[in-house]
Amino acid sequence: MRHSILRVARGAGAGLVATIPMSAVMLAAQRLGPVDELDPEIITETGLDAAGVEASESTQNLLSTLAHLGFGAGVGAVYGLLSPRVRRAPLLTGPIYGLAVCGASYQGWIPALGVAPPLSRRGPARRWMQILSHLVYGTVLGRLAGRSSRGR
Repeated sequence: MRHSILRVARGAGAGLVATIPMSAVMLAAQRLGPVDELDPEIITETGLDAAGVEASESTQNLLSTLAHLGFGAGVGAVYGLLSPRVRRAPLLTGPIYGLAVCGASYQGWIPALGVAPPLSRRGPARRWMQILSHLVYGTVLGRLAGRSSRGR
């Protein structure tokens, strides 16, 4: 049990850290122009609207950032829990896991909740930005979580 808790904690930490370069890819796409509003912002705005909460743009930006980091940590925790099965090839399993998260989110729960259309029906710039950012997330996650599990 103790080892499972440590794996989850290590995965959460790795996921939190991996969200930072992922976000950098997303912000670069936004600044370069092919993507306007980022999905974490859209998800946060939709959630606030559904809850009937009025928030300033700066508050929405803060909440969006915190939610994205929290989601990254949570998804990393799941990866950590799975780490005994993926430990042998983290540089392969990390990116695959990142793409699986992208698919489950942007083809699954986000459209199911009516937040945004499936990624397959959105523009190519957004699709490539999501794929690349999730590959970056998964690569960093696999590297960090793999390093921490090998260090034991």
